[in-house]
Amino acid sequence: MKTFKILLILVLIFLIFSRNSITKQLIKKTSQGKPTIIKVETKTPTPILTVTGIQNNTTPTEEVKQTQPTTDNAWVYPNSKQIGSLDNTLLLESNDDPGKITDWYKQKIESMGMSAKSFVQTKTNDNVLNKLVAANGKEKIDIEINKKAGEQVVRIKVLVVNLN
Repeated sequence: MKTFKILLILVLIFLIFSRNSITKQLIKKTSQGKPTIIKVETKTPTPILTVTGIQNNTTPTEEVKQTQPTTDNAWVYPNSKQIGSLDNTLLLESNDDPGKITDWYKQKIESMGMSAKSFVQTKTNDNVLNKLVAANGKEKIDIEINKKAGEQVVRIKVLVVNLN
Protein backbone atom coordinates (compact mmCIF):
# COMPACT_ATOMS: atom_id res chain seq x y z
CA MET A 1 0.00 0.00 0.00
CA LYS A 2 2.90 2.35 0.82
CA THR A 3 4.44 1.70 -2.60
CA PHE A 4 1.13 2.38 -4.32
CA LYS A 5 0.82 5.74 -2.52
CA ILE A 6 4.36 6.72 -3.57
CA LEU A 7 3.61 5.62 -7.11
CA LEU A 8 0.40 7.67 -7.13
CA ILE A 9 2.22 10.77 -5.85
CA LEU A 10 4.94 10.42 -8.52
CA VAL A 11 2.32 10.09 -11.23
CA LEU A 12 0.44 13.16 -9.99
CA ILE A 13 3.63 15.24 -9.93
CA PHE A 14 4.47 14.15 -13.45
CA LEU A 15 0.95 14.98 -14.67
CA ILE A 16 1.12 18.47 -13.18
CA PHE A 17 4.30 19.23 -15.11
CA SER A 18 3.12 17.68 -18.35
CA ARG A 19 -0.47 18.97 -18.47
CA ASN A 20 0.21 21.38 -21.35
CA SER A 21 1.34 18.81 -23.93
CA ILE A 22 -0.22 18.60 -27.38
CA THR A 23 -1.24 14.97 -27.03
CA LYS A 24 -1.62 13.00 -23.84
CA GLN A 25 -2.74 9.47 -23.44
CA LEU A 26 -3.48 8.50 -19.92
CA ILE A 27 -4.22 4.86 -19.47
CA LYS A 28 -5.90 3.90 -16.24
CA LYS A 29 -7.20 0.59 -15.07
CA THR A 30 -10.98 0.35 -14.83
CA SER A 31 -12.93 -1.91 -12.53
CA GLN A 32 -13.12 -4.52 -15.31
CA GLY A 33 -9.33 -4.48 -15.65
CA LYS A 34 -9.49 -3.06 -19.19
CA PRO A 35 -7.50 0.09 -20.01
CA THR A 36 -9.32 3.32 -20.80
CA ILE A 37 -7.61 5.88 -23.03
CA ILE A 38 -8.25 9.56 -22.44
CA LYS A 39 -6.89 12.03 -25.03
CA VAL A 40 -6.51 15.74 -24.34
CA GLU A 41 -5.58 18.21 -27.10
CA THR A 42 -3.87 21.52 -26.27
CA LYS A 43 -1.63 23.87 -28.26
CA THR A 44 0.85 24.94 -25.59
CA PRO A 45 4.24 23.17 -25.52
CA THR A 46 5.12 21.11 -22.48
CA PRO A 47 7.37 22.94 -20.02
CA ILE A 48 10.69 21.33 -19.22
CA LEU A 49 10.96 20.08 -15.66
CA THR A 50 14.30 20.95 -14.06
CA VAL A 51 15.29 19.06 -10.94
CA THR A 52 17.83 20.81 -8.72
CA GLY A 53 20.06 19.23 -6.15
CA ILE A 54 21.01 16.24 -8.31
CA GLN A 55 24.41 16.32 -9.94
CA ASN A 56 24.83 14.34 -13.11
CA ASN A 57 27.78 15.40 -15.22
CA THR A 58 27.15 12.92 -18.04
CA THR A 59 24.91 13.27 -21.05
CA PRO A 60 22.88 10.34 -22.40
CA THR A 61 25.07 10.02 -25.50
CA GLU A 62 28.31 9.67 -23.51
CA GLU A 63 29.60 6.25 -22.58
CA VAL A 64 28.90 5.72 -18.91
CA LYS A 65 31.40 3.64 -17.00
CA GLN A 66 30.03 0.13 -16.86
CA THR A 67 29.26 -1.18 -13.42
CA GLN A 68 27.79 -4.48 -12.40
CA PRO A 69 24.08 -3.84 -13.03
CA THR A 70 21.62 -4.93 -10.39
CA THR A 71 18.75 -4.76 -12.87
CA ASP A 72 17.44 -7.84 -14.62
CA ASN A 73 18.25 -8.29 -18.32
CA ALA A 74 14.55 -9.08 -18.76
CA TRP A 75 13.96 -5.31 -18.91
CA VAL A 76 16.41 -4.70 -21.78
CA TYR A 77 14.51 -3.80 -24.96
CA PRO A 78 15.45 -6.41 -27.63
CA ASN A 79 16.50 -3.99 -30.40
CA SER A 80 18.61 -1.74 -28.19
CA LYS A 81 22.19 -1.42 -27.09
CA GLN A 82 23.21 -0.80 -23.51
CA ILE A 83 25.23 2.39 -23.23
CA GLY A 84 25.66 2.22 -19.48
CA SER A 85 24.32 1.33 -16.08
CA LEU A 86 24.34 3.10 -12.76
CA ASP A 87 23.27 1.23 -9.63
CA ASN A 88 19.72 0.00 -10.42
CA THR A 89 19.46 1.94 -13.69
CA LEU A 90 20.06 0.72 -17.23
CA LEU A 91 20.73 3.24 -19.99
CA LEU A 92 19.78 2.00 -23.45
CA GLU A 93 19.55 3.39 -26.99
CA SER A 94 17.51 2.17 -29.95
CA ASN A 95 16.58 3.33 -33.45
CA ASP A 96 13.08 1.84 -33.20
CA ASP A 97 9.94 3.97 -33.05
CA PRO A 98 9.22 5.22 -29.49
CA GLY A 99 5.64 3.89 -29.77
CA LYS A 100 6.92 0.39 -30.59
CA ILE A 101 9.32 0.51 -27.64
CA THR A 102 6.55 1.75 -25.32
CA ASP A 103 4.21 -1.04 -26.46
CA TRP A 104 6.92 -3.66 -25.81
CA TYR A 105 7.42 -2.39 -22.25
CA LYS A 106 3.64 -2.28 -21.63
CA GLN A 107 3.39 -5.93 -22.70
CA LYS A 108 6.41 -6.80 -20.54
CA ILE A 109 4.81 -5.15 -17.50
CA GLU A 110 1.56 -7.05 -18.12
CA SER A 111 3.42 -10.36 -18.56
CA MET A 112 5.28 -9.80 -15.26
CA GLY A 113 1.92 -9.58 -13.47
CA MET A 114 2.44 -6.10 -12.08
CA SER A 115 -0.76 -4.71 -10.62
CA ALA A 116 -0.09 -1.02 -9.94
CA LYS A 117 0.53 0.55 -13.34
CA SER A 118 0.76 4.04 -14.82
CA PHE A 119 1.46 4.81 -18.47
CA VAL A 120 1.85 8.42 -19.64
CA GLN A 121 2.69 9.26 -23.24
CA THR A 122 3.49 12.82 -24.35
CA LYS A 123 4.49 14.23 -27.73
CA THR A 124 5.16 17.93 -28.28
CA ASN A 125 6.75 19.40 -31.41
CA ASP A 126 8.08 15.92 -32.31
CA ASN A 127 9.69 15.55 -28.87
CA VAL A 128 8.54 12.28 -27.28
CA LEU A 129 8.60 11.49 -23.57
CA ASN A 130 6.85 8.32 -22.43
CA LYS A 131 6.85 7.27 -18.76
CA LEU A 132 5.82 3.85 -17.52
CA VAL A 133 5.73 3.00 -13.83
CA ALA A 134 4.62 -0.33 -12.38
CA ALA A 135 5.03 -2.31 -9.19
CA ASN A 136 4.26 -5.62 -7.57
CA GLY A 137 5.17 -6.97 -4.16
CA LYS A 138 8.78 -7.65 -5.17
CA GLU A 139 9.90 -4.74 -7.33
CA LYS A 140 9.05 -1.35 -8.79
CA ILE A 141 9.94 -0.50 -12.37
CA ASP A 142 10.28 3.05 -13.73
CA ILE A 143 10.84 3.37 -17.48
CA GLU A 144 11.46 6.59 -19.41
CA ILE A 145 11.49 6.59 -23.21
CA ASN A 146 12.79 9.84 -24.70
CA LYS A 147 13.26 10.98 -28.32
CA LYS A 148 14.18 14.53 -29.22
CA ALA A 149 12.89 16.20 -32.39
CA GLY A 150 15.19 15.68 -35.36
CA GLU A 151 17.13 12.83 -33.74
CA GLN A 152 16.98 9.20 -34.84
CA VAL A 153 18.09 7.64 -31.56
CA VAL A 154 15.62 6.86 -28.78
CA ARG A 155 17.00 6.86 -25.25
CA ILE A 156 15.59 4.42 -22.71
CA LYS A 157 16.18 4.63 -18.96
CA VAL A 158 15.08 1.64 -16.89
CA LEU A 159 15.13 1.85 -13.09
CA VAL A 160 14.36 -1.33 -11.13
CA VAL A 161 13.96 -1.08 -7.37
CA ASN A 162 13.75 -4.25 -5.29
CA LEU A 163 11.11 -3.83 -2.59
CA ASN A 164 12.28 -6.69 -0.38
